[in-house]
Parts: sequence; C-alpha cells; structure tokens
Amino acid sequence: MVEFSASEAAFTGFRVVREHPLAAAIWAILQFAVSAGLGCFLILTCGPAMNRFVELQASGALAVDPQRIYGLASQLTPLYAAGLAALVFYSVLIAAMNRAVLHPGRGRFGYVRLGADELRQFVLVLLFIALAAAAYLVAGVVVAIALSAATGSAAALVAAVTVVGVVCAAVFLGVRLSLASADTFAGRRVALAGSWALTRGRFWPILGTYLLAMALAALVWSLVLALTTAAAAVVGGSVEAVEALMRADMSSPAAYFSPARLVVLALTSISWALVLPLLLTPGARIYQRLGHPSGEPRTRQPGGDILV
Repeated sequence: MVEFSASEAAFTGFRVVREHPLAAAIWAILQFAVSAGLGCFLILTCGPAMNRFVELQASGALAVDPQRIYGLASQLTPLYAAGLAALVFYSVLIAAMNRAVLHPGRGRFGYVRLGADELRQFVLVLLFIALAAAAYLVAGVVVAIALSAATGSAAALVAAVTVVGVVCAAVFLGVRLSLASADTFAGRRVALAGSWALTRGRFWPILGTYLLAMALAALVWSLVLALTTAAAAVVGGSVEAVEALMRADMSSPAAYFSPARLVVLALTSISWALVLPLLLTPGARIYQRLGHPSGEPRTRQPGGDILV
C-alpha cells in the first residue's frame, strides 16, 4: 500500500509559498481586489440595511426578537449575489492550489486560470454545500428523535451523545471526501468516489495531516491578526477605532474605505494568501502521493482553460 508523510503533506502550503512567492503575491492582490469590489458592491446596494443589521445584532435585539430580521430581508438580497461571486472566486483559488501542487511548472498568472478546471471546482463546491445542507437536516432530525425518546435528566445526556456522534460522522465524511478536489482537477470530471477509495484505511493519518495544517494556519492567522490590530490602532489612533473598524461602516464607500480599513484589507489579503495554501494544498499533496506519484493527471487534453 502506497503511503504518505503526514508532516510533509501538512507543510505543503509553506513550501508552495516559499517556492512561488510571486504566485502568493498574485493571490493576495486578487483577494484584496475581490474583497474591496464586493465591499463596494454591498455598500452601493444594501449598505444601510447591513449597518442596521449589525446594530440590531450588537444590541442583542435579534436574540430577543428574531422576527426583526425579516424587515430587512428584502433589502439584504444582494448578499446572495456577493456570496455567489465569492464562491466563484474561491473555486478559482482552489483550482490554482491544485495546479500549484500537481503542475508546479504551470505557474503563469500565479496558477490562476478561468476555464473548465475552475468550473468543475465550482460544481464540486456546490455539491459539497448541498451535501452539508442535507447532512444538517438529517442531523437535526436525528437529534429531535433522540430528544423525543428521552425524558428528564437523560435528555441532556442523549442530546450531548447525539451531537458528538453527528460531529464525528461529519469529520469522518469530510476526511473520506477530502481528496475529491484534487481528483476532480486531475481526472477532469467531478468525482467523489475516487476520494472515498483513496482514503480507505488512511483516515487517521489524513486527519492528523489536516489537524496539523489547521494548527499552522491558526498560528499564521493569529500572528497576522495581531499585526493587523496593531497597525489599525496606529492608523486609527486608538483601540476603540480598531473595534469600530472591525464592524465596518457600510454607509458609504468613503466611510468604508478609510485609511485604517485599507490597511486591514491589505493585511487580511496577505494573511489569506498565506493561510489558504496551508489549508488547501495538503489534500492535493496526499492525492499526488497516493494516486499519482508523478503528479500527472489521468486524462488531460490540451485546452480547457480560457486563460493560459
């Protein structure tokens, strides 16, 4: 049985950034542009409603009276368009991360393309969202049935055990399907079965890899967050300014894109360019080691990318 090194796979993101710093810079620039563009879009379409929602949430009014959100619902519909655009963007980045690991020689434009590979990753993301929604509904039904069957003090224990079981099941499915992105990229078709086969008998090493990668990503994010907070405090003039900045004034583009906010957007974009490779490349490396040691896909034909 072909195996892989958990530590080597977990540190793949660091190696990708170290070996391809220009690609990481391009990812940071794209993250900044997309974040700023979506922020401007939301300000122009539903900025006041978003400000009102944040105010209600901060005051605790939504917890007391959740019905108040329905009054803003029609004004917040642009959020769906922004969410869809974000999914498209991150599908492009996911494909870029797979390309950086499986085809490191194709580094033009920071491995970013717009074509069939990205479309398949987008479809896969939608499929995972649908599976997650279905699992959430099933979990809710299971918890409800378990609670209805228990009474008194036993209900709390049954609820706790059921929730733990649901979480464990979600983690198991997530690990077993975690190579689907790389398999979809390499095989040029949306696929889940390949990941299920490749991860059979390797659940714990793969889970350990992802936990280590998540710990590294959390460390990097914490360091950048501390730097961002300090920079925002210097630019904004006080800690209170940082707190206000985190809430983001969506009343107008001028209010939103303050100097301190631009600093935060820039540092956040840089952090994402460092964190995303840590989270998204280990699966591709594991797939490469288990499925295709050479890094070559099963069947790739010339073309398929609009931007090459």
